[in-house]
Amino acid sequence: GDHQFSFKFVFAGDSGVGKTSICNFFWNNKFDENQGPTIGIDFGSRIVEIENKKVKLQIWDTAGQERFRSFTKSYFRSSAAIFLVYDVTNRDSFINIGTWAESASQSAPPESVKVIIGNKTDLADKRTVSTSEAKDFAEAHGFSMFETSALSGDKVEDALMETACLVYKKIKNGEIKLNPLSGARAPLGVPFTENSEQSNS
Repeated sequence: GDHQFSFKFVFAGDSGVGKTSICNFFWNNKFDENQGPTIGIDFGSRIVEIENKKVKLQIWDTAGQERFRSFTKSYFRSSAAIFLVYDVTNRDSFINIGTWAESASQSAPPESVKVIIGNKTDLADKRTVSTSEAKDFAEAHGFSMFETSALSGDKVEDALMETACLVYKKIKNGEIKLNPLSGARAPLGVPFTENSEQSNS
């Protein structure tokens, strides 16, 4: 591997809010209007650079449907960051963030970074959830908050990169302990020792 760290990011939220579109935009820089609902879980990754270190973001896009709920919860357990997505034009999807947040705080490591994302800002005239209301919710729960448009790509990069930097900072400060074992079960992230000799190049 040519990366030094690996962070597990998990996306959750109601069906149809645009989780897959956000992930796809981050992976491929494009929006697919024919995107169907995610069945189970979808996975993609991208290597980014933070403070001259290569970091692999492993992004798990979970299904919003009720029948996948317990499945999604199990993915929270070892996440470095959790993104709870709602649609700014769909008030119910925002109200339900409360339930998603509860399940994230029960299952995710307490030191993992939690983020809420209001998607579909391109539909400004249909908006039913104000930025300030979402900000208040985020602050009350200790979450970061972003508003994105997966259609235009607006703020998608910011939301993921700023969160990755936050995780990296927590690792540097020793707030997040990396599991030295690699493999799927390692929580949060894995330092890849095989290339640590060249990490200063």
